[in-house]
Amino acid sequence: MIRHDDELRARFQELRDDDREHAPSFRALWARAEEGARTPRRSHDAALLWIAAAASVVLAAGIALRGDLGRLVAGLVPPEAREEQTLSNWRSPTAGLLRTWGSNLLAPPSIRSSILDGVTPAPGQYNGDVP
Repeated sequence: MIRHDDELRARFQELRDDDREHAPSFRALWARAEEGARTPRRSHDAALLWIAAAASVVLAAGIALRGDLGRLVAGLVPPEAREEQTLSNWRSPTAGLLRTWGSNLLAPPSIRSSILDGVTPAPGQYNGDVP
C-alpha cells in the first residue's frame, strides 16, 4: 500500500511540474484581457445596427398595415363573435382546454362527503313498500 501511495505522489508531482512549465503567467493573461477591454469591437456594433434597422422596418410595416389589417380581421370574424368584450363576459381563449374528459374524477371530494354516500339511501328515501 505504501509503495502505491509513493507512486501516486510521484505522478501527481510530475503533473504539477508539467502544468507550471506550460501554463501562461497570470500577468500575461491579465494584460491581454485589459487590452481586449480597451479595443472596441466593430463587428458587435455592426450587428446591433443591422438588428435595429430590421426592427425599424418591421415596425414601420406594422404601422402602415395596421388600418388595413384591422379591417381585414374584422371581415373574417363572424358578427356574433364581434360583441364588445367586457370584464364580465371575457373568457380565456384556452379555457376550453381545461375541460377534459375525466377531469371530474380528479376533483377532490366535497368536505361533507363520505365513502358511504352512494351506498346508503339518503334520509327520506325508503326501499320497498315501507312509507
